Amino acid sequence: MEIELGLDTFGDVTRGADGKPVSDAQAIRDVVAQAKLADEVGLQFFGVGEHHRPEFAVSSPEIVLAAIASVKRAALENADVYPKTANGLTAWVGVGGSPESVVRTARHGLGLMLAIIGGSPARFRPYVDLFHRSLDSYEKPIAPVGVHSPGHVAETDEQAWDELYPDLAQQREKIGRERGWPGTYNRLQFQSEVGPEGAVYAGSPERVAQKIASTVRTLGLSRFDLKFSNGGLEQDKLLKSIELYGTQVAPRVRELLADE
Repeated sequence: MEIELGLDTFGDVTRGADGKPVSDAQAIRDVVAQAKLADEVGLQFFGVGEHHRPEFAVSSPEIVLAAIASVKRAALENADVYPKTANGLTAWVGVGGSPESVVRTARHGLGLMLAIIGGSPARFRPYVDLFHRSLDSYEKPIAPVGVHSPGHVAETDEQAWDELYPDLAQQREKIGRERGWPGTYNRLQFQSEVGPEGAVYAGSPERVAQKIASTVRTLGLSRFDLKFSNGGLEQDKLLKSIELYGTQVAPRVRELLADE
């Protein structure tokens, strides 16, 4: 089974060595460094999302991607670029659980990216089936399905969980209050989310690889997109997470799916 593995970020404003939030400018410089490392460890894509909130530094992903391109890739030689992009770009539509959005994505023949940030990924299988049925009904060719979910990789499960929980909890609490989500986000809920039936892919390389492979099998994915930046987690921990994801998690996922 072929699977594309990569990362994405909204340019979360992280903490510096003094424990205080870094500047937006430094957060963007850090994103460029994160993308450069992702390329060096062999990951297949690096996505940059857009938000207009104080917690996120990226408001113009195209400019950040241009900065990344200046350090990410080998020099172009004898390149034939030009605009020529009328039908030359691959597009995905992010869907959070609306059947109407799934059907609309199929009607346009675009890729489906399921944003799964809570609950069991398996509950999204009906949306995948609906997507394929809708493609058939609109006489569209097969289109890919991907998943975008939060996570963090460290040497051990306990290290990853202890590093991620405080910042993820703070982020969920703040956004939850604004959006009227019920209850509070606590450690018990977090431990459920990092378990086999949850939507947070955090832990040791083996745990994260096993969980990604399981989700790929369950949903029939072509792409898995780990949102590796979550709240104020420091740059050194994010870089270590990227390194482990590229050098240990990705090869292990492909090994687990090799015979399928």
